[in-house]
Formats: sequence, C-alpha cells, structure tokens
Amino acid sequence: MKNFVNPREALAVAVLAFRANGNRVVKDTTDKQYANKSYLQSYFFPLKTAHKQLTVEMTPGLLEAADDVKVIIDHAVTMEMLTKGYVPSFLKSIHDLLTEDAMNINYAGIMVWAPKLAQDIQRSQGIKEVSAAYEHTSKFVGKKGDRIEFDFTLIEKRYVRQVDTWSAYGFNEQGNLVQFLSKHEELCATGRIRARIKSHDINRYHNGAHVTVLNFVKAA
Repeated sequence: MKNFVNPREALAVAVLAFRANGNRVVKDTTDKQYANKSYLQSYFFPLKTAHKQLTVEMTPGLLEAADDVKVIIDHAVTMEMLTKGYVPSFLKSIHDLLTEDAMNINYAGIMVWAPKLAQDIQRSQGIKEVSAAYEHTSKFVGKKGDRIEFDFTLIEKRYVRQVDTWSAYGFNEQGNLVQFLSKHEELCATGRIRARIKSHDINRYHNGAHVTVLNFVKAA
C-alpha cells in the first residue's frame, strides 16, 4: 500500500495546484511553474520527488474546498444517471477515484483534473439556467437574408476545434436567441453587432428554442 494515498487529501492538493496555476491544469513542469501532478507527488512523497523546493501545506480550507468539489462531481454523476442512464467515462474515472478508500498515486494525472471538471460543471449549469430563461419565449428575428444590427448579450462561447472557429450564443434586446460562428474571438462578446440572417433553427440542444442563426457578423 506504499503507493496509495488518501483521496480527500489528494483532491485538496489538486485544488491547491489548480489555483496556483491560474485555474489551469499544467502538464509539464517548466522554469516558471510546476505541473499540477508534481504538487501531489511532492506532498505525499517529498523524499522521492525531484522538486525538493516545492512544499505543499495542507489546511482546513483546502480540505473544505476538496469536499465542495466532490459534492459537485457527485451531483453531476447522479444527474447523468437520472437523465441519460450512464456516466461519461472521464467523469466516472474521477468519481471512482474520489469514492475509493485509497488512491494509487499513479492516478495523480487524472485526479488533478477534478477541480477543472467541477468548474466546468458549474459553468455549464449556470449557462443552462441563463439560457432557460429565454428558451420558451424566444422568437425568430426577421427573415433569411435580412441585414440587422442590434445589441448582443453573450450567454456562451466555445472554440470549435474541427473548423478552427468560435461559436457564440446569446440574445438580442428583445430576448430572442441568436447564434453565429466567427474566426475572431473578440466578436464573441457582449456588444453591438451587425450581421445577416442565415437561417432559423428550432434548436434541439436548447429545448426546441427558436434560435436565429447569423453570418457575416461584424462589430457595429
């Protein structure tokens, strides 16, 4: 059992590493920062690690933060089972580590993603709540080919790697949902824009909401 550690403490150290690296998971140690998993290795096996200068101090606050992360992940697992009947593999892998009595330190590279996963879950839930406020009242804007100008409020943006493009989703002054793609991340922000109406979409990802799809989007 020499390579096995306490999962709660491991998660607490993962929270510390996540915060220390600017709410990111860093995979490789450099001159400027340590890899997240190095924090776990240094905490549990200080005499074996190559990072002698990296010291990690456990605090009650870190343990409480770890408990908060576990609650978020536990809830996400429950909701996935209730709504889909299964749990996505990555979420399940982390949940399994958190519910074991002991964790093999070889899984440190997975555990360090737990705080990021919890953050993403919370962000996704927040987006869903905002979106839900408009989904049942949203109406299509104009007709295909119309040029329009309006104040856009961003709900969500994400990078679509397959096409090297940003996707933006939000609403106009009347609370009507709109969506567009852009190569320019700066356009995917709250502000006044000009665009042409590309199509009208009954969006199954947003509970059948009426979403107006735009193209040729520019800042106004």
